[in-house]
Amino acid sequence: MNELVDDGDHLSVTQCRLSDSYCRKMKTISFIGKPSNDDERLLTTESMHIGTGYIMQFQFVMGCGLPYSETVDNRVYLEYSTDHGIHWNLVIEPCLPPAPCESVHQGTMYDWTQFREWTRITIALPVATW
Repeated sequence: MNELVDDGDHLSVTQCRLSDSYCRKMKTISFIGKPSNDDERLLTTESMHIGTGYIMQFQFVMGCGLPYSETVDNRVYLEYSTDHGIHWNLVIEPCLPPAPCESVHQGTMYDWTQFREWTRITIALPVATW
């Protein structure tokens, strides 16, 4: 059985802040306001060794119930890299119609319309992420 690891001390952030409180939760990492120079805003971890049975789990909210601009791509992408950040891929690729799918799903792309309230997300890390 794998040990539970809280990797909260091994995060690197770009254009965000640690908040004492956001949307009724204590100690959150928040991306608030427009990014400077339209740069990407990132939250990354140190390199991790993962394998069979490893999961990623986090609580997530976008906008705390407030709508986002429909003219901007406000989605959040959960990605991984196996080459020290040179290339990035979605942890789980979406499978949407008309593609043939065993089950239809959005992968690890998150849209504000689905996460107006805090939601716990649990993802079994696929072999490609090892």
